[in-house]
Amino acid sequence: MITNETFLSFLHCPRKAHLKTTGSPGEPTDIERVQLALEGLYGEQVLKEFLRSAPACEVIRNPLSLAATLRERPRWIVNGTATVENVCCEIHLLERVEGAERRGAAAYTPVRFIRNNKISRLDKLLLAFNAFALTSVQGVQPFAGKIVHGDDRKALRVKVEPLMHDVAVGRPDQCRSARRSRSTGHPQPAL
Repeated sequence: MITNETFLSFLHCPRKAHLKTTGSPGEPTDIERVQLALEGLYGEQVLKEFLRSAPACEVIRNPLSLAATLRERPRWIVNGTATVENVCCEIHLLERVEGAERRGAAAYTPVRFIRNNKISRLDKLLLAFNAFALTSVQGVQPFAGKIVHGDDRKALRVKVEPLMHDVAVGRPDQCRSARRSRSTGHPQPAL
């Protein structure tokens, strides 16, 4: 199963992603544990601020079925999980896009919370991975997503369409040829 963590691991190091998918992830270092804890705390704080003025009836948290929740058309969906085939993607927040309805169904865009003041390409690729999984569930590809980041909690709108090819190539189950072309002649681990 390809998750957010597996996808990011693959972007950093294909071998580490392979180890995680085969059940040998190793132990996270102390700094990794601290960074994960800080990311979680940051996400909780930003989410609270982000939804402070939202009416409770417009927010659904931790839905059991993202597809069923999308049909209910809430304004915000917190911690939605898009599961399709071998992809299981947790999305921090889904925001309904006004005017983007198709065949009576609401269209949503992913929102991610990143603690860093500077957004990296990997952050954008993870947002595009969220959009990729969301597309499979809602049937409509989001044009853009948002990354709320940094101390000032700035919202950056990111066009995800140009990144979708990189996400498809970066998916561990579809990128063996891309890795081989980068290789130095050493065999790559099969995922």
